[in-house]
Order: sequence, then C-alpha cells, then structure tokens
Amino acid sequence: MSKAVCPMCGAAIEAEFEELRVHDRIQCEECEAVIELLSLDPMRLEWVEEDEDDDFDLDEDDEDDDLF
Repeated sequence: MSKAVCPMCGAAIEAEFEELRVHDRIQCEECEAVIELLSLDPMRLEWVEEDEDDDFDLDEDDEDDDLF
C-alpha cells in the first residue's frame, strides 16, 4: 500500500496505487474530495470538481440535435 497527500486538505491517503491506472479516481477519507490520478511516476494527484452534468444521459429527442 502506498501513501499520497490529498491536494485539497493535505491528509495522508493510503491506497493500492499499484493497482490503479492513470485517470482513476479515489476519494479522500478526510475531506471526501474526489481525486484523480494523473500520473504514476512521478505520482500526481489532482482534485476533481464534481459536476451534476458529469453523469448525464442523452434523451431520445437529444440524439437528433447537432452537437456542433
């Protein structure tokens, strides 16, 4: 198990970083911030701002709309 530091609150984060991949997300147990693993060597973590629109689904009516 490896240790890292939460970029939001500075708390120690213990996780199996060896089993994670770049862009995997973990949550800080202290401040509950969602953190993304940006690189393994050197290890870089970045806080991810959760947005309500992150998990949206297209409605059937939206499929015909132009996205550009």
